[in-house]
Amino acid sequence: MTTSDIPRYRINGVIDTGKPVMNNLENIANSAGSWITYDITEGKWAVVINKIEASSHTFNDSNIIGAIKLSGTGLDSLYNSVETQFPLRDIGDDNDFIRIEIPSVDRKPNEPDHTLTLNYPLVNNPIQATLLGFLELKQSRIDYIIEFSTDYSKNDVLAGDVISVTNATYGFTNKLFRVLQISEQDSNNGLEYKIVAMEYSDTVYTTTDLVYYERSNIDGVITIGDIGKMATPTVTKTLTDRKPSVLIESTIPDNTDPSNQAGIIEGVEIWYYIIPASELPTWETVDDEARVYTLHSTVRPFGETYASGAAFAHSISDFDENNILIKLRAVNAVTQGPYSIRSGLVEYVPKQTTDNITNDTEVDAGSGNILTSLGASALISFLNSLMRDGNSGVGSMFEKIFDVFDTKEGFDLASPSIKKLGIMPTGSPMIIAHTDSHTNTSVAQSATSTSFVSVYTSANFSPDVTGTYKIDTIIDQNTSGAQGGRGTFFSEDTDQIVFNVKIRDQTTGGSVYSEATGGVGAFYWTDFATSGLVTLVSTKNYKVEITMINYTESIPSATASVTLGYNIYTI
Repeated sequence: MTTSDIPRYRINGVIDTGKPVMNNLENIANSAGSWITYDITEGKWAVVINKIEASSHTFNDSNIIGAIKLSGTGLDSLYNSVETQFPLRDIGDDNDFIRIEIPSVDRKPNEPDHTLTLNYPLVNNPIQATLLGFLELKQSRIDYIIEFSTDYSKNDVLAGDVISVTNATYGFTNKLFRVLQISEQDSNNGLEYKIVAMEYSDTVYTTTDLVYYERSNIDGVITIGDIGKMATPTVTKTLTDRKPSVLIESTIPDNTDPSNQAGIIEGVEIWYYIIPASELPTWETVDDEARVYTLHSTVRPFGETYASGAAFAHSISDFDENNILIKLRAVNAVTQGPYSIRSGLVEYVPKQTTDNITNDTEVDAGSGNILTSLGASALISFLNSLMRDGNSGVGSMFEKIFDVFDTKEGFDLASPSIKKLGIMPTGSPMIIAHTDSHTNTSVAQSATSTSFVSVYTSANFSPDVTGTYKIDTIIDQNTSGAQGGRGTFFSEDTDQIVFNVKIRDQTTGGSVYSEATGGVGAFYWTDFATSGLVTLVSTKNYKVEITMINYTESIPSATASVTLGYNIYTI
């Protein structure tokens, strides 16, 4: 048998010009194992090829906000064969089809037949039709969907990117998913990004792990049996947090009890009951069978079914303050098991809090740490005016305190060399290297949506000591031409407001720190903040430079007025 190389994808068919352009583009992309997406960072439409990719972003507890939602395909919805329809060129482009089936040895236990039907009117090559069928069939069998929210630092994630997720609750360690959808959402924590992604596996893109497949029209239905009883749930409360929640844990029946066999479990229902005041404090004496529980949600497994004896865990963050009881019930597409024994009393009194503001707090859309630092500096400056320099033991109470500190710590708080010293609430010293505020009332328009214009340049400064410093910056738009335009994808003008903060080494001319914030869709009232760490050397001179992309198609002639402030201090 001879072999030859052919293009993996080639389009050969008739385009219906009467259909919308986007429909035709998506039809072409589907026929080439790809999809169309809009790249908000480039402001252009892009093609994402469904192929083997390496992870481009990592997510874990440090950048996932709130609970993770994970769902999978039920056993009765799992595809194990595909019928690919296409016009075959060998018979004058008359309709033909290829049917591919997963052999019984590769199927799940008790898996019923289920055929996925695909139609590719722009493909007339049977090999290409077979490859597309393989791709869709194998992808459907690992079709687990993850949903979670992340912060603004991940605004460069694009649809089609492969990401890795690590989460101890679900037992994930760098588990791979391909991003399907990204959307912005406002929350009490500021701007967040909601990511919906599908499980990813390299094996989808090869045929080496598949064996002989034969065409067949046989259909069959396999009965799904009884389901066992879930173990009594335990509930762990996280009451004081930026997103308070309860963690519900239980165990799938393990088949060791003949009267409580696991069966086929495709999901676990979570039921809850709000205890009224009339049942308190003797709620345990009330007949639980008489209570009416409410279904909160149905949790799907990582695979098609839960394994017998497997651990079950699910987090809920949308309960209001109440006294709550929890029950669980295992289900599949045909039937459901008995309710579990109710949990103990869950006295849920959530208290939503922000992260504590400390020296290590990152400034995002708020002003927390920079105000703390500037306030401490102002306070120390005021106190310093009440105290004379020197370490004589004679004089006011303040002078005596300074003398004691000089004796214990080896330096004078009032000496000129540390005039910028402040004392943080924890008692640790903080040195202000440089701080300033400035208003620029006439920032010019940028020539393009990617070109920066100057806003501010500081005078030269040199830190008192060599070390790691933190720079916090707040930028307030007073006026600009930005009207919230999100660009051509939304059939709107492009209004892009971006600020870049740099610290430049005057000795070498190079940048030792650079941080940017902003993007498309800004309004003239949108404010910005940056925060980061930088190493400064006491023998060198530095300058702070702040530039801006002021590109507003809504009002293209408008200049911008901004007020900025920054603080550079030790941590």
